[in-house]
Amino acid sequence: MKIKRAILAFFLGVMLIPLTCVGGSAELTLGNYTMTGYLQAGGGWLSPNPRFMNRTYFTQYVPFPEGALGYADLTVKSKDGLEYAKFWMYQPGLTDQDYLLQAGKLGLFHVQIEFDEMQHLYCTLNPFNNNIGIHIYRIRASGWVNLTPDILLFAENQFLRRTGSQAASYVSGPSNPYNFRAEYLRPVDYKQNDLRVGGEYDRPGGQFRVAYHHSTFDNGNQTILGRPGVFNTIVSLPPSNVANYVTAEGAINMPQYKTRVTGSLTYGWLNQNDTIYDREYNDRGLAGLGATTLAAYISGLTRPNKQLALRYSYRAYNYENNNTANQVLREAYEGDEALMQAEQYSYLRQTVNLNADYKVNPMMAVNVGYAWHGVSRTNGQGNTSTNTAKVGVRLCPTNWMNLMANYSYSARKGSNYLTYDQLEEGIPLTYKFYSGSNTRNTFRLIAEVYPVKNITASVNCSFYSTSYHNSGFGLLSDGGWSAGADVSWRPTDRVALSLGYDHQYIKTRTESIDGTQIAGEEALITGDAGYMLWTSDTYDTIFFRGDFKVIPKKLDFTTRTNFSFSNSRFHNEGIPNLHENILDCRSFLTYNVNEHWACKVGYIFQYFNLTQQFQRIYTTGLRTDGTLQNDQRFNTLDGYYQNATAHLVQGFLVYKF
Repeated sequence: MKIKRAILAFFLGVMLIPLTCVGGSAELTLGNYTMTGYLQAGGGWLSPNPRFMNRTYFTQYVPFPEGALGYADLTVKSKDGLEYAKFWMYQPGLTDQDYLLQAGKLGLFHVQIEFDEMQHLYCTLNPFNNNIGIHIYRIRASGWVNLTPDILLFAENQFLRRTGSQAASYVSGPSNPYNFRAEYLRPVDYKQNDLRVGGEYDRPGGQFRVAYHHSTFDNGNQTILGRPGVFNTIVSLPPSNVANYVTAEGAINMPQYKTRVTGSLTYGWLNQNDTIYDREYNDRGLAGLGATTLAAYISGLTRPNKQLALRYSYRAYNYENNNTANQVLREAYEGDEALMQAEQYSYLRQTVNLNADYKVNPMMAVNVGYAWHGVSRTNGQGNTSTNTAKVGVRLCPTNWMNLMANYSYSARKGSNYLTYDQLEEGIPLTYKFYSGSNTRNTFRLIAEVYPVKNITASVNCSFYSTSYHNSGFGLLSDGGWSAGADVSWRPTDRVALSLGYDHQYIKTRTESIDGTQIAGEEALITGDAGYMLWTSDTYDTIFFRGDFKVIPKKLDFTTRTNFSFSNSRFHNEGIPNLHENILDCRSFLTYNVNEHWACKVGYIFQYFNLTQQFQRIYTTGLRTDGTLQNDQRFNTLDGYYQNATAHLVQGFLVYKF
């Protein structure tokens, strides 16, 4: 970190030396080129009391912005506007840093390279493992060149590196609702590289493009972890693999039919040759596994007249798994034919969409549509078919109001669902997320109004309801609704205000099968609130922003506040309600010394709060009889954060070209 910040200080020092000598022009002239943009350097300081934040929720994906901070957005262009270069920089030295460099000449070529970093902290408080998370590093380089006005060649390469660890467990199920325990850390050391090359041919009557995509995934760790003698369990890590794809796509314009048709065809072949282990942790040899894919897509737009637009499309994806005859794989399944067929199957997925838009008059337009989605699976894994009808209307009764409403009805049917009886007969439990037929209703309404010149407002609401039928896992229904509103007001040229609110509600109902056993094991879904177990969640968000030109062109003040709170009700005597509150307030004052130099100072306040009952449970654990214990290792995947309060002051020096 010290090295990175030393580089930052050196970079900013070199950049600022010539800038201090710039004259009074609005941009920097460099011979036949001009430079525009800004440089911003400064830092953030947490107040000494309270300073404790635990780095939990506030730094889950990005670090808290304290210490040395820097930003840059610079563009250089030739005076004729044809040649250009751009450099963009965001928070160098922190674990969400980003750098982008672009250069090119209009109509001739373009190149760019980017490096960025991101983190994901799964948890920072655990009796056995602290600071569990991963880091993602990305380098992307791309470019294109026009060989002729009609022919373009392009290339792109993206490299991803993931390092760190994830909490995991050897236990297949909890002894009570809280004991999804983290017995070990799954190592993460993945390298992924994606290379794409191809060319385009572009004419007024149509366009055509071909491309080749080569993707590699390399797991730098062992492909298996085991605890024989303790849990008698082994865990497989993601295997290294290679994928190749060839794509052809194009578009044709047919003015005589007022139609444009686009389509694509992609063929892929996948290979995986890591070692296969059986259930006793024996090496069965190299996998030699493979699969092929074929994806096709075609869509069209036809306008018979000025009032009517017809849209239609067909999409198909075929995944062909050729591994059921692989001898090494069959030996690893130890003759369990049912399990192998449940995990090694092929499928064909197809979708058809038909839509019509009709403009009745300048104040009214309607839309009707139909969609069919079907999936066919081999090895007796069942088929699924979904039909969806939808209708929409848009009204503009006046020049200061827009109304949009949409409704859709969807019905899904299938075959060969997995039931509890089948489980008791020894059929393996698989991830049949498509299990169960259902019907769904969805409605959405949006209204936009502009009552006066300086006020804009909108309201929205939506509703959905899904009923499940013959679901083998007891899911009965889920549904929810949301409503929100926002308004923006600019009373004068020096003041702009905006306010918004959004509410969401989600409810799920599941059959409660407390005490039921499946194949000698406790059922996955248990509850103690009668024959039905249901959960509900509410989410509320309030947003405010104000921009003030205190002294025009001299002193600006900006403030914004986001407050979100949620409530999860499990309707189960063993699980308390979960409440979370998140508050983020930011205020910045900017003083423009002149047209080039500015000073900025700001204050950030953040607050996070979680139900104390959950904190006690996650920290100490819970026995089956409901009493607390002291060996809980629950803090697994984003499950728990400590309460936190943070006060941050930031200051920046800004140079604008």
